[in-house]
Amino acid sequence: MFTEAIGGVVILRAVASPPDVRPFVALLLYVPASLGYAVTAAKQHATRTVFWIFFLGVMFLPELVAFDAPLIPPLTKYEFAGLMSLAAAYLVHKDRLLGSKPLRGVDLFFVLTLLGNIGTVLTNADTLSFGVYWWDKAGNLVAEPRILSGHTHKDIIAITVRDSLSMYVPYLMGRVAFRTLDDAKTLTQGIVKIALIYAPGCLLEARISPQIHKWVYGYASTGIAGVVRGDGFKPVMFQNSGLAVATFLFCAVACAAVLAKRKEKVWGLPAIAPMLILMVTLALSHNMAALLYTLVAIPIIFMSRGKLAITAAVVLAILVLLYPPIRAFQMVDVYAFIEWLTEITPERADSLHVRFYNEDILYERAEERLTFGWGGYGRNRVYDERGKDICLTDGEWIIRVGCRGIIGFIGSFGLILAPIFVTWRRANRIPKAGRVYVDALAIICALIAVDLLPNSLFTKLPFFFGGALIGLARGLEKEAKQQPLAGHGVAPPGGGLPPGMVYVHQQAPQQPALGPGAVQGHGNPSGQGPR
Repeated sequence: MFTEAIGGVVILRAVASPPDVRPFVALLLYVPASLGYAVTAAKQHATRTVFWIFFLGVMFLPELVAFDAPLIPPLTKYEFAGLMSLAAAYLVHKDRLLGSKPLRGVDLFFVLTLLGNIGTVLTNADTLSFGVYWWDKAGNLVAEPRILSGHTHKDIIAITVRDSLSMYVPYLMGRVAFRTLDDAKTLTQGIVKIALIYAPGCLLEARISPQIHKWVYGYASTGIAGVVRGDGFKPVMFQNSGLAVATFLFCAVACAAVLAKRKEKVWGLPAIAPMLILMVTLALSHNMAALLYTLVAIPIIFMSRGKLAITAAVVLAILVLLYPPIRAFQMVDVYAFIEWLTEITPERADSLHVRFYNEDILYERAEERLTFGWGGYGRNRVYDERGKDICLTDGEWIIRVGCRGIIGFIGSFGLILAPIFVTWRRANRIPKAGRVYVDALAIICALIAVDLLPNSLFTKLPFFFGGALIGLARGLEKEAKQQPLAGHGVAPPGGGLPPGMVYVHQQAPQQPALGPGAVQGHGNPSGQGPR
């Protein structure tokens, strides 16, 4: 891996190759194209506009290329997608955006993240030194101690900007754009359609190796070693990992299941057809974990009644939160489990042994600065007496604890998991028509969080889904409260009543017949009118 700088833009390549203009053109064109789409979009398609601007950027812009301006962290496609979707929301959903009350409620987990960042920088100003010689990434021997820089006050600004654009903006866009039943349909339909666009490329790459990113942008987004599986390959498409693609396909299958349950159509096809297509694509993508999550989610979505699905999501969320202390205090003997697994599948057992061993040594390192972590620059990693890096960081939870401490772990995972608990409390007040969407999003968030225990965060979509979940939970509840009861409402503007409601003509009670010469009284017991 090496770095090339061209006009303030930094591009990272997995292999040496000449500079290519295509990724820069894609990033630069994405900005005016997004703004133009937002300006010309009709108001009734506001949510659809925000969705497509965000997801087209995340799913199709080039990986490993960033705009590196002074004083701010490099802006990758995720930051570009967040900024453009934020601008689009201001143009087409201005009322929702300005009335979103940011940094309140569940958003306080991001405030906790920002406060933790300040603590991380202030407690990691020291310079660290390891060993007497070491090897750089190119394999060259460096005959001097490995020196790891400390953080400065300028890093507070850089880290704050990066976390705001990569974590909070996707979360906020999900919370602002998706609030109604129509919004929920837009979300699920859109994700399934993007996955169907991805499907042919995934099947091709599973056979011939990841090539599409190279064909389109001129370079590969990942090395070949990490995607080989047996006689096939993990599809990568326009992502930096096969895990990112597999996770998205799992989310798309879950969304297709929702549409199939509601007997909806996607591009004129019954939703069950796209669901089966995407399941086959996922099965051929050589990712057992994502396929397992799919096999867990689909029955829950189809058979869920009452609060079953959201309760299952809560249980999974609790397990995710319990995992770090269980591993930290060695409450479960994982190595005994590995010995048992070795007799069944030695390869899987070896893989788990590597993961658990590295979690142990990384947590031992993290314990030295457990509250705010070690910060960046590789300070959270483990080095031997020669200065050689001897650890592997796979799980997002141990990366967060090591770099940002317990505060950082709670802040980042809170944006994904807290919406599940909020939704569980509101579940009985969410109308039945919208419950299936909320249930599916809750299961998606919970299983993605489970996946972040053994794997890294390869995409920012988990924060988006967390925001969409809490936005729909609150919005659907509010929508139900504002809907008039049958027989007691008035006709909405434009005429007609909502489905299932009828007009009731209330007649005045009949009065007894009056005798000759008598008059109708008005509150006067004498029966005579006012004088």
